[in-house]
Amino acid sequence: MESLFFSGRDVSRAAWLAILLLFCISCSGGRGYSTPPPPPPNGHTPAQLNAILQGHITTVVHHYAGQVYAWDVVNEAFNDDGTMRSTLWYDKPGIGSASKGTAYIEQALNWAYAADPNAKLFYNDYGAEQISAKSDAIYAMAQDFVNRGVPLSGVGFQLHIGLWFDSDPNILISFVQNLKRFSDLGLEIHITELDAGLATGDVASFAAQGTLYNEIMTACVQNPKCTSFQTWGFTDAHSWLPNSSDPNGWPLPFDASYAKKPAYTGLMTALGGGLTLRQAGDALGISMGAATQPGLLTDGSLYAPTLAAEYSQVEPENVMKFGIIHPREGSSPTDLSAYDFTQSDQLVAFAQTNNMKVRGHTLVWHQQLPNWLP
Repeated sequence: MESLFFSGRDVSRAAWLAILLLFCISCSGGRGYSTPPPPPPNGHTPAQLNAILQGHITTVVHHYAGQVYAWDVVNEAFNDDGTMRSTLWYDKPGIGSASKGTAYIEQALNWAYAADPNAKLFYNDYGAEQISAKSDAIYAMAQDFVNRGVPLSGVGFQLHIGLWFDSDPNILISFVQNLKRFSDLGLEIHITELDAGLATGDVASFAAQGTLYNEIMTACVQNPKCTSFQTWGFTDAHSWLPNSSDPNGWPLPFDASYAKKPAYTGLMTALGGGLTLRQAGDALGISMGAATQPGLLTDGSLYAPTLAAEYSQVEPENVMKFGIIHPREGSSPTDLSAYDFTQSDQLVAFAQTNNMKVRGHTLVWHQQLPNWLP
């Protein structure tokens, strides 16, 4: 019924707090908040955001339990200097862990683990490929979590890069060393969003891109804990980069006509050869994946057959992000009518039909939030 849907802007704060209190009592074995904090004039309190985020993680992960084998639980929580990024979930106003460092990341991992203990849980970030202040901070967090038994399965390295990554041999050396220190903690390594944009589409640039793809794939092959290698898309016909900053062209292993580029050859050579990337990766225990747009699976192009033939894993580019999968506030944080699983279910069904794994992206991020969140 329409009257069941509301937001903090549409109903009284007293009603919302009453619902929140009932939810907190039910999700904590009867141990509710004795005196909920007063709500702000606009937005939500930390206690409300805590309940919202717990409900979101619990609902989404439970919905896909046994179908999504790994999740990016928290995405991009650190600044380049290694400090915590100021976000809705951390300190604007946060879920009650503001100024407590990585506590909110730990809490999110614990909630995801409770919803599906069999799923692999990852922290994912960009710009942390080399040893740096940012990767040092992520490493310190990972080391702490491993030492204390926090359910962190691994770290995802996005790798949105360009030919600059191959401009100095020390960059690649640092990348390999960085992966090793994380894997030495016993954590899995996932390459999650690789693409390498070019300034020009000439033969020399394509060849250099092929070399770069080969080097990144080789680093994964040589690290026994690198178990997933994924590009952000797979064809130049459908990439986020042409709408981003230069140099941004031709970033992926297949061109806009789905022909294999030198980047594809570079991947296959590093894998040791095979009929498809999927077959070659399977032989080494590496899931070869691509970020996927469900709307293209039925467009009649070569998108779906190429994806199914060449890859063993899919991950949604956008349709599992908070704003799409949880577009309404609902009557409680676990109100199923507030969620829309239509597009993500379509992707999961495609994966199951084609015997592919599904990697979930992403449960906690500061962008692409619904308009009912401040």
